[in-house]
Amino acid sequence: MIARNAVTVDADEIVLAAADASAESLACLAEKLGPHLQAKPPSTSPYMSVPEAAEYLRCSRQRIDDLLSSRRLTRVKEGRRTLVRREEIEEHLRSASPRARDTRVTPRSETGMESRMGC
Repeated sequence: MIARNAVTVDADEIVLAAADASAESLACLAEKLGPHLQAKPPSTSPYMSVPEAAEYLRCSRQRIDDLLSSRRLTRVKEGRRTLVRREEIEEHLRSASPRARDTRVTPRSETGMESRMGC
């Protein structure tokens, strides 16, 4: 039989058996989980792997490969790994074309299409 408010923390398993979630049982749970929930410190390496760069830019790995192939980013080989300079990734974000960032809709009259189409 499990105690009314029991908390067990093992290496890969957390079990909370509580008939009611009292403040005391939640405080106990928070105390036991604390060491397991520590955030990782941000990476201070000047390099990122291709998957890390893709995650940082919130794009696909293929997009990073395309940027490397078009030489918009420089690849650094370390054995079999391909690395990208963090500073270069951040510069790529800063220098993204204004057109790509501008999401406003241009009215038709400003495009000059009417005069070319006879409108």
